[in-house]
Amino acid sequence: MSRWRPSERVTRSDASASRYLNVTSSASSLYRLVQMGFAAIVCVVALIAVVVAVMQAMQIEAVRSRPASSIDQIDSARSRPDPANAVVSTPRAADLVIARKNVDRTPLLATADLEVAIESTTAPGSMIAGTAATVEVSVTNTGLASWPATGELAVHLSYHWFDADGGTAQWDGTRAVLEHDVAPGDAATLVVDLRAPGRDGSYILAWDMVKEGAGWFSASSTAMRTQPVAVSDGVTVEDLRAVARQAAIRAGLDPEIFERQIQAESGFDRDASSPAGARGIAQITPATAQSWGVDTSDPVASLQAAAEHMAGYVKTYGDYSLALAAYNAGPRAVERYGGVPPFAETQRYVAKILGGG
Repeated sequence: MSRWRPSERVTRSDASASRYLNVTSSASSLYRLVQMGFAAIVCVVALIAVVVAVMQAMQIEAVRSRPASSIDQIDSARSRPDPANAVVSTPRAADLVIARKNVDRTPLLATADLEVAIESTTAPGSMIAGTAATVEVSVTNTGLASWPATGELAVHLSYHWFDADGGTAQWDGTRAVLEHDVAPGDAATLVVDLRAPGRDGSYILAWDMVKEGAGWFSASSTAMRTQPVAVSDGVTVEDLRAVARQAAIRAGLDPEIFERQIQAESGFDRDASSPAGARGIAQITPATAQSWGVDTSDPVASLQAAAEHMAGYVKTYGDYSLALAAYNAGPRAVERYGGVPPFAETQRYVAKILGGG
């Protein structure tokens, strides 16, 4: 039977301790490797975040610079003549850049779907400074998306005035609204309250459309439809004829009949007067002028008031002959005789206007 010796116990304990130290050292090294790997992952994630931020900044800068290139597209589109429209070209792209810098409005981004063909307008070729005209504009949706008539993204028609040098006289006039949504390929007619610039001169009237919250159609690939308009301070007979026709259209009258009516009344003489005391271009008596609230020395106001009251007579009697008789002889005379009064002057007046003489 062997005997236990202390030297053997000491030898075995040293070996176990050595193995323990080796294991501990390996675990410590593995832990440090894990820490280093985690730090590397954090660095990679941070680098990716920086790259993404740089790319987003570049995209934002590209969007901000987009209107300039869109304006170049406008200029390119305008350089292609359209014999069907037979209209003059719009101001240069550089002029539009200056115009947009001078106008305080919210910047709007171009949208590919903002496409329109502005087919025709009834805008006059001459206007009196500061006056308004009711104009019909026919448009066709040539884009890929419908035009909403209402809501935050509604599509409206507007106009801009440019002077003879291409500078902006007015950007964004009175906006006209659609009566209903317009699908791609469909047409619509809008009624616009067109107001002339306050100073005389030669102007370019430019029709444009806008999608609220999105952008002007002219900032996309659609060129504005333009036409020259002469604006005068000095009122000519032709100016007054144009005002009369526009007043009639605005009131819902036949412009041909109303123009012949004013021709019969005064020959478009703004200073005309009659033995009965009627005054001005529409031959309004002082008592009638007071009840209408119109100054007979103002030809534009007189024509507008005459058109509005003629429209009222047409609505009341449902007949132009009776309406003209009421204007000439008074409503009471028409009601008394139950038709056109048997006055020679009134009968000649009605026959001349309705006969076109």
